Amino acid sequence: MRATLQKIRESLLTRRHRPIGETGRWLRRVVHGWLNYHAVPSNSHCLCRFVDEVTRLWLSVIRKRSQRGRRGWTWERMQRLSRLHLPRPRVTHPYPNERFHARLKVGAV
Repeated sequence: MRATLQKIRESLLTRRHRPIGETGRWLRRVVHGWLNYHAVPSNSHCLCRFVDEVTRLWLSVIRKRSQRGRRGWTWERMQRLSRLHLPRPRVTHPYPNERFHARLKVGAV
């Protein structure tokens, strides 16, 4: 997770002066892919933490855009923006015993 967050941080710094909506759409795709891969049962704490860390990184980059951005971007405002653009973390993969439940057909050998 740390390596992915570091790469996202570097990419956000290069996208610092692009429009917020464009950056939000890019972040949605990145976070959605990461969540789909890691959305296994009993990992929901990590999923929520990842989305919070991405939101924190995005806030720090937005605050570095200009001197006025430091005061105007509060955590509450950033959470609203995050809810608008980033997917909500949820477990999408089933437990292994549910995934590999095989049924025997009658008459099959």
